[in-house]
Amino acid sequence: MKILMIYPAPKFPIETPLTIPTGTLAVTSFLHSKGHDVLLFDRRIEWKKDLSKIITDFSPDLVGITIFSACNLRDGVECAKTAQGLGVKTCFGGPHATAIYKELLQEGGGDFVGIGEGEYTTLELLEAVAGKRSVESVKGIAYKDKDGVVHLNEPRELADLADFPQINFELVDIPKYLMPRYGFKKVIDYNTAKGCPYACTFCSSKSIHRRRYRKRPTEMLLAEIKILVTEYGVDFFSFCDEMFGANKEELWDFCSRLKALNLKFSWICQTCIGHLNAEDMAMMKDAGCFVIGFGIESGSPEILKQINKNYDPKLLKSHVENLKKSGMTSSSFYIFGFPGETTQQCRQTIHVHFRVNSRWGVYSIFQALPGTESYKELCEQGKIPFERSLADHFADDDDERLPNYSNMPTKDLLVILRFFQWHSSFLNRSSEGFTLVNVGRALRNLYTLIFGHGFINGVVAFYRAIKLFLHVFWYSHAYPSIRKKYDLDVKNFGRNDWDDLPSWE
Repeated sequence: MKILMIYPAPKFPIETPLTIPTGTLAVTSFLHSKGHDVLLFDRRIEWKKDLSKIITDFSPDLVGITIFSACNLRDGVECAKTAQGLGVKTCFGGPHATAIYKELLQEGGGDFVGIGEGEYTTLELLEAVAGKRSVESVKGIAYKDKDGVVHLNEPRELADLADFPQINFELVDIPKYLMPRYGFKKVIDYNTAKGCPYACTFCSSKSIHRRRYRKRPTEMLLAEIKILVTEYGVDFFSFCDEMFGANKEELWDFCSRLKALNLKFSWICQTCIGHLNAEDMAMMKDAGCFVIGFGIESGSPEILKQINKNYDPKLLKSHVENLKKSGMTSSSFYIFGFPGETTQQCRQTIHVHFRVNSRWGVYSIFQALPGTESYKELCEQGKIPFERSLADHFADDDDERLPNYSNMPTKDLLVILRFFQWHSSFLNRSSEGFTLVNVGRALRNLYTLIFGHGFINGVVAFYRAIKLFLHVFWYSHAYPSIRKKYDLDVKNFGRNDWDDLPSWE
């Protein structure tokens, strides 16, 4: 059978860092290995192509659409309605689709929604579309009957990842995804495992992977990595597992065999605070690891307990010290404005940030993701309606209009966010020194966007880039009273003496 797999584009695709659609490609590779005729259409890089013509020419039996987040939901719905208008069955999949399956079936042009992992579910759904089995017998699927009633079938068991084939990189145009980042020329995103054993209330992983960590077979990983390095020239891997190396024995085996390949590339990963010791980090560094990211999220013990992320501050200290001793660079993640968060609790997060002083930081204002515990709690508190229309789930690219569930003014959150974005992106004051970074790379990327996506789109991208730059500059500099209120001063980078933080000693 024929299946068209679509990865929809965000509202402004040329502004978004281009990453390989790893989940969609994995499902596509699996279906291809089972003898189906598959075509993967990534709307972010093939935006000029007419979807109606592709559907008409390819004539698929089913169109699969990945809804990774709210960012590509709007375009995904448009794709589904286009396919539906041409008489082709559609199936949504992905973490966000799992969380809002009712809305997608009722309003989004979907005939089916895959709940959770998609490989075997899609395989069985194709049999149902071909009339070889009933839709009711397909596990892990939601569907709408002829009367418009939504049904949710029995959930599917999580698969053994050893049952899946090696990723078929010939199904996508790999060179188009190799973007310069971290000072390297050809960076690619890549998964070695699925799932995370933890249950942070703001994360949707639990609803998909049920707190199970599953690593892909090492032999398969090494074979794929060798192909990407030797045939495509990849010089840096961003291992985007939710928790890299959750199983220590597997981690050591993977790194030792990775080193034995003797291929010239570096890599980045993310893990949890306290999981790795000094020996683990030294071993990873020896295998080519360049950066380890970790989610601090908050510096408030009360907030950490609220979001089910209870780590000991002493572990944070040793984690940071071991990273520095290993010679690797750190990246840390922070979220401002958790539900009910107070000014003092946010100040604690800011003080932890200054104390940790990572080379890179990733910052965001809290957003309630459908399917998470935080989202359910806010619904129960009446802050989010239980029944929402599909349009309510579309992403809003304006930070000023994001819902604020904290006890702080929205302007305060924007000043905090933009202050750290400014100093992380342009004037980094990490332990490596005061350095102007990314400007040359940003100009080079803009040049690529203009000549790769056409003059008009390039002009739009340039306008929005300037608008964002001015927005970041304004909020990070124009409110000295707010900066003072939260101790937002460049002199505080690396400072350790904060009275409101637990001792690290």
